[in-house]
Amino acid sequence: MPRIKIISNPYENVITYRKYNTNSASWESIDANSDLWKEKYKSSVFPFVVKNIVDVIFNEFRSGNEQITILFEGTDDEFKELESVCHDEEYNGLLRPVTSVRYLRNARDILPDVKAIFDQMQPLISESVKDSEKVEREKRQFADVSKEAIPICVMGNYSSGKSTFINALIGYEILPSGDESLTAKIHKIEWSGYDDRASVGFEYKGKSIKLTFEEEGLPTLNTEDEEVLFEKIQQSLVGTEKESIIIRVSKVLEVLNDGDHAELLDDLSDIIEIKIPFNRKGVFGQSKNKFVIFDTPGSNSATNYEKHFEVLRKAMEDLSNGLPIYISEYKSLDTKDNQSLCDKINSMREMDSRFTLIVVNKADDANLEKSQFAPEIILNQSVPRNLYAGGVYFVSSIMGLGSKNGGEFIGNHLKRIYKKSYEEFSDPEDDFYQQLYIHDIMPDQIKKKSLEESEKQQNIIYANSGLYWIEEQIEQFAGIYSPYNKCHQSMLFLNKVITITSEEITHTKAICEERKKDMENQLERDKAALLGELTEKETELHTKFCNEYYPDMKASRDEAEKRISKDKLAEREAELTKIRKSQTTFDEQNINVEASKKAVKEEVKKLTKADFSTLIGNIKESRDKTKELKETQKSINILVADDLLSEVKSDFNKNIGTAQLLLNKSSVNYWNNKSNEMKLSLAALVTGSTALSDEKREELAEIIMSFDPVSFEKQIDEIFIKTEFERHAISLFGIKLFDNNKLNLGKLSRTYNSELNEGIENISRRLQNSHELSFKFWTDNLMKVIRENITEYNPGLNKIVRYIAEDEKRINDLTERQLRLTQYTHEIEDMMSWKEREKKDPEIEE
Repeated sequence: MPRIKIISNPYENVITYRKYNTNSASWESIDANSDLWKEKYKSSVFPFVVKNIVDVIFNEFRSGNEQITILFEGTDDEFKELESVCHDEEYNGLLRPVTSVRYLRNARDILPDVKAIFDQMQPLISESVKDSEKVEREKRQFADVSKEAIPICVMGNYSSGKSTFINALIGYEILPSGDESLTAKIHKIEWSGYDDRASVGFEYKGKSIKLTFEEEGLPTLNTEDEEVLFEKIQQSLVGTEKESIIIRVSKVLEVLNDGDHAELLDDLSDIIEIKIPFNRKGVFGQSKNKFVIFDTPGSNSATNYEKHFEVLRKAMEDLSNGLPIYISEYKSLDTKDNQSLCDKINSMREMDSRFTLIVVNKADDANLEKSQFAPEIILNQSVPRNLYAGGVYFVSSIMGLGSKNGGEFIGNHLKRIYKKSYEEFSDPEDDFYQQLYIHDIMPDQIKKKSLEESEKQQNIIYANSGLYWIEEQIEQFAGIYSPYNKCHQSMLFLNKVITITSEEITHTKAICEERKKDMENQLERDKAALLGELTEKETELHTKFCNEYYPDMKASRDEAEKRISKDKLAEREAELTKIRKSQTTFDEQNINVEASKKAVKEEVKKLTKADFSTLIGNIKESRDKTKELKETQKSINILVADDLLSEVKSDFNKNIGTAQLLLNKSSVNYWNNKSNEMKLSLAALVTGSTALSDEKREELAEIIMSFDPVSFEKQIDEIFIKTEFERHAISLFGIKLFDNNKLNLGKLSRTYNSELNEGIENISRRLQNSHELSFKFWTDNLMKVIRENITEYNPGLNKIVRYIAEDEKRINDLTERQLRLTQYTHEIEDMMSWKEREKKDPEIEE
């Protein structure tokens, strides 16, 4: 039986393949001549190419009627896409998709934790990059990326209907539309958060201007300046006090985009920010995602689009992970002037061109009859050839907008078009009945779902206009795909911050070493020699102590690791079973069915750590006493399983806490002993030196021996994050029940012991890093005091000593910050790293 392995890592955007060699009983690389080596199958978004990948596997590795096993390593979301394709009838049951023991967590599941870590890190990040221009933009960018904003960038040429398409997404006529370009301004549009509030903001002559709209009345303007532009805005609003917010906002935007007084708008900022209610009808208006729409100026010339893209870059300078939506008319898909625009879209780092949606607007006016329409021809045209990723979507923005606003347009032009086409989009019996979504070009499994879901839509015009499925795809991007990019961006950003911190440590160390050399050059030769010996001894001992620490702590780690056995769990399970049977009056020999059932139900109601609402239904009404006995026994098993699992979780957290205290105590003792050893060694060097007077030797030796002990107080609370282990334990001990509703005690004990060991190692390493750093602070301060005493009668040298102390403190502060940043980075890396399921590899089981 052929076996193929697909390894998909959406965090790194890499897909690799293996085939199983039965002779060597091992996985090996796919033959280099296979189509699976094509770039699009190695770096594309998996759901967009999964059908093609499966076709290649089916055609290249099929051997008669032998079933091909496809072993998948990746996320559950992606496996569902693979499973959906493999179960298609065209493969005649010859494909068997199975999940591997290795897997990755879905990004949407870990993103909340990633954001929580970044919230904790903000002070560290701010301190690390406050003086660095290198990542200031990245800092601002990720501050936005780590929020929930999803940028949507709508681009295209003049007359393609971008504004009408955006209005259709919003569900209201906000943006002015027409066949001619108005002004080269970027509209940044967000949901206002309320149905009766809106605002329009921009800069005019260097001053921030904001108009705030309420349910009724004229908008408030946050300036009393008398400007011609403001007068025109006020004139446009005369008589609109009782009109809707939508009408009043659109009036203002008409003024701000009016090409007839372009010279007046020269002092207007390139970006106009709009916060507006979204129509609740449709997917977009009901979404919980926070979309930010960018309406970019259209262009049909090379001279204009350069300026327009600079405006867009400025608008998105603090954002990333944008979803590009390219709007075109059907007849314009292959025009030459689109090539440069496509190149610009693909080059923008702020946008994820892997998900570009190509929207063919005004598709109801295109000739899409089957005899004329050929997807392969369309995909070979300029725009799809350069931008095709997530699909080509056909839409009538006017009909989509009308499906949300009930055909109530502000002007007569769109209203007339909507009414003329109404029957075509709403009546299946009409001779020209239109279902634009059926022409969409996308991967087969997505197309299949599109047809099924669009057919179910109650708002038939919304579905037939093509707008429904476009909004579904935008929602898919925001909910499933965008989180991968956000997680990946977080790692890139953190690595930059850590690199900058490392560079600063290196730079500060170099300065500090130069100061030390300068100090030695100015000291008398014998004192310089003494200081050199002291420094060398301090370095030697510090290195020795750090190397000996981990082996020395082994006994404490072993003492802290209180393992649990399967037999012990079985004993406790038996004890809990007795207790539960007593509580529920359960007696196998002489069961009172009704009384026992009632008691069990009462106990189930008390459960708080699991949802066993379906348990009541399991105890069926039956006259069969044996059946009742079994059902009641199962229910008691579930109660016992919950009791035992709760005790195990509590015991885990208790042991982790105890281990923290034990390891901390041992670590503190270790470093206190080593600090005394350090003081004795340095004092001995001072006492035996001839570079100092007898009086000075005794004084300095006394200073060394009486130097304050190492302080660990600041570090202790940062070592052990109780909630981290509690959350970890809850997820780890979600042990599945057997058919008899009992816990897998063997798995439970193995998981417990493994995770306790890992937790103790984690605490031990954190303590080691933290306490080593505390010891370094202590030795640096001790050496500072020694230098001050040796150079006390030389003001110039004392100044250098102070500078050295400041440098060393700066180095230690940076090192501590770098350590914490690295720990946070490892936590995020761990979330995105490969995991192993609690089951055998299905290939091994065979």
